[in-house]
Amino acid sequence: MIVITIMNRLIKQVEKEIKKNILPHLPIKKYILKKIYKNNNYLGFYKTGSIFNIPIIKLNLTCIKNSFKTKKLYPNFDISLYDIILTTILHELAHALQDLKGYCKEEEAEEFAYNYYFFGKIDKI
Repeated sequence: MIVITIMNRLIKQVEKEIKKNILPHLPIKKYILKKIYKNNNYLGFYKTGSIFNIPIIKLNLTCIKNSFKTKKLYPNFDISLYDIILTTILHELAHALQDLKGYCKEEEAEEFAYNYYFFGKIDKI
């Protein structure tokens, strides 16, 4: 329960960062974030088809929590829970941008999240 409370606080911080630093540079100006709790291997999902044409991103808190626990097994892999949440939302936002153009490329979505996380760069999709 404590981990979920911490995650909720981190999600709010991540959303502030995205709203301030990323959305102003994108054709997407807002998104809907839904929290889900599924025991699978997907950190997040992007869903198209909102009636207001606003991307819906589902953040799988169970999987994110489990991936953070797994990360502790690899001490040289230094990524925080905040970073996992940030890169997951960015990855799914990239899929929303791709959807506007009618395609989906997993590698490009990964690069979008990676380039912002490591370099502060917002890729054009």
